[in-house]
Amino acid sequence: MTREEFIQNEKYNYLFYYADPNNTGNTIYPISLGFEFSQGWDEMVFELLDKIVEIDTKKAVRIFQLKEKFASLRCYISITCDEDIPYDNEIYELIDQYETKSFTICEECGNPGKPRRDIGWHRTLCDKHYKEVKKPKQKVINVVVNAPVIKTKMS
Repeated sequence: MTREEFIQNEKYNYLFYYADPNNTGNTIYPISLGFEFSQGWDEMVFELLDKIVEIDTKKAVRIFQLKEKFASLRCYISITCDEDIPYDNEIYELIDQYETKSFTICEECGNPGKPRRDIGWHRTLCDKHYKEVKKPKQKVINVVVNAPVIKTKMS
């Protein structure tokens, strides 16, 4: 399933939209900023969202952002309902589990990976993708040449 198909699927789309604030029932607005991570995490994220939907019997959860930050998944949500939500801690614990799990999955391909912090950007990558990113860069050598001194009159 593609990301677009996932978000548009009736089972999951309520996570990414909120109703018209005027309660006309005619318009829904997207609230998610999207999937801001590489496709290697798609399967893991779809699994997380599937579990959230199973727990969220009152359809009170809204996803505001899913992204990579410091080599880990971040899932920013809101839980709103007119009554108490007995499962809110369960949702937050589930998100914590998947954020931790993301440290073990390559962002690029979904294979086992680990956090890499020596490539200019913290990312979780498998050995193959780490080597691709870590390729040696050309060394730049600065050479200072003794230039002749030019004497000018200063006014």
